[in-house]
Amino acid sequence: ILNELQKNHGGAVKPLMRLFKIWRDQHFINKCPKSYWLEVLTYNAVLGGGTRPEDGLPQGFRDLLQAAIDTLGPYADLGLTP
Repeated sequence: ILNELQKNHGGAVKPLMRLFKIWRDQHFINKCPKSYWLEVLTYNAVLGGGTRPEDGLPQGFRDLLQAAIDTLGPYADLGLTP
């Protein structure tokens, strides 16, 4: 399924996932999100159309971070772990 998404978006989905993981490694010390959850979040953001990695990594990453805020924000506001 991921390979099909990758193909449909010009090969830009996996580099976006790698960038998300690098960002996580640089900015989280404790309670680091697992790679699987970052991949699922990226997959859903791209599949839902909110993130378009074929527009370039900077734009795609910005949209991906916004998707993460939109998806996980309500949990964080309540002090819950998604």
